[in-house]
Amino acid sequence: FLKDRMDKNPHQFWIVKPVASSQGRGIFLTKNINDIPSNHQTIASRYITNPFLINKKKFDLRIYAFVTSIIPLRIYRFKEGLTRFSTNNYNSDNNDRCAHLTNYAVNKNNKNYIQNKQPFDVDYNSSKWTLTSFRQYLEEHDIDSELIFEKIDDIIIKTLISCENNLLSAITKYCSFQE
Repeated sequence: FLKDRMDKNPHQFWIVKPVASSQGRGIFLTKNINDIPSNHQTIASRYITNPFLINKKKFDLRIYAFVTSIIPLRIYRFKEGLTRFSTNNYNSDNNDRCAHLTNYAVNKNNKNYIQNKQPFDVDYNSSKWTLTSFRQYLEEHDIDSELIFEKIDDIIIKTLISCENNLLSAITKYCSFQE
């Protein structure tokens, strides 16, 4: 499937991540199926080459959800979380890991990494923000943060529903008290 997609879209970048890794280890961008090792489990996703940027930098959101029940489905999304930024300005033409990846482990030693002075201060130049700061930034730029977080909630719910059968099977097998 991936080879077919790559052949049909030779200019499309793909981001490839090892299955059992963390902190940005082993992540790379490619347009060539031969760059992807066949002897390791990896996940490949179509890379978004025109992402929404803040201060010319890519970012991701760390959002935490707590599932207290599967039947009925009960999920709590924490109000706070993280917004993590790349340390170099985004450029789709280069393969600079510090422009494409937001992982702290990748960016923390970059000369452009900016540590927050206080954890909850709003500092739009730092390399990590709280979700509260992110929401404030969106509102200051006339972007509807409520709509974005409604869509995020929808993604969380749909993700859990998509694995509901596996969750129920595991609960039945491993949990003595299913309530």
